[in-house]
Amino acid sequence: MIGYYPMTEEVSENIHPCWIGRKSHARTSSPCAHAEQEQPTALWIHRRIPYRVDCGDGTHRCAGPASSYGWGNNRAIILMKSRDLIYWTAARVDLTRRFRGYRHMGIAWAPEAFYDPCHRRMMVYFATRMGTGCNSLVYSYADPAFRTLMTTPRPLFASPRAGKSVVDGDITCVGNRYQLFLSTDDGAGNIRQAVSNRLIGSYVYDPTKVDPETVGTEAPMVWRRHGTDTHVLMYDVYAAKPNNMGSSETTDFRTFRAIGRFNDPGSPMKTTNFTSPKHGAVVAITPSEASRLERYFGRR
Repeated sequence: MIGYYPMTEEVSENIHPCWIGRKSHARTSSPCAHAEQEQPTALWIHRRIPYRVDCGDGTHRCAGPASSYGWGNNRAIILMKSRDLIYWTAARVDLTRRFRGYRHMGIAWAPEAFYDPCHRRMMVYFATRMGTGCNSLVYSYADPAFRTLMTTPRPLFASPRAGKSVVDGDITCVGNRYQLFLSTDDGAGNIRQAVSNRLIGSYVYDPTKVDPETVGTEAPMVWRRHGTDTHVLMYDVYAAKPNNMGSSETTDFRTFRAIGRFNDPGSPMKTTNFTSPKHGAVVAITPSEASRLERYFGRR
């Protein structure tokens, strides 16, 4: 299942309905649902950068920034929880009020969640900065109900180069390694990676560009092709005109083979009836979950 927000003539940069789509054969995406703000109990929200994780306990968690002040000024995040991918609990966490040391934070961008097996808690990580400083990645632990953050955000990763920012972190566990992909303003092309043998700390930065694009990219997200050892690195090619999402494949996380943007000539990555998706996130769901979503949202 892919989650994204569209950029069309009907959707401005400040209003972002979240869509979900079913990816058949891991290459073709079709939208099967979107939810409006006036339907807060269904799959929701008018927010940017949707992200969802399967927690392995029968529940699903979704996180996204709350754009209360227009683009670029969000200082809160949304935490959501569901058992069926249809009905969700939702809670808004204003970080400037929740944590004294973050009263002057500038942003809370692209939150994602990861289960920490050592602490047995859901870790939420996102990009932030103080005032107008450089962006870096921080993390905090959520409460069991996934309605608030319990610990003051602590540093997860910052650019090793002075004056450079990192945003849009995405962590994937492969074997005993944690692969952190991120977007940076360090040189041409934006997507880089850092690797650690621990979820928290000791990430070793690799300055090698991993996306093939010659224009700006952001929002990397890694997902594995079911039944294979191939992972797909998907990213938002925001500087393309019109914007699009591109993908590359890897089996070793050292070499990446470009497989193109959605619907580009020669690219195996296709969509059926939507264009210009942004900030996508892919997660595996079962065939029964996919059928349930299509039946429910197909009636609306």
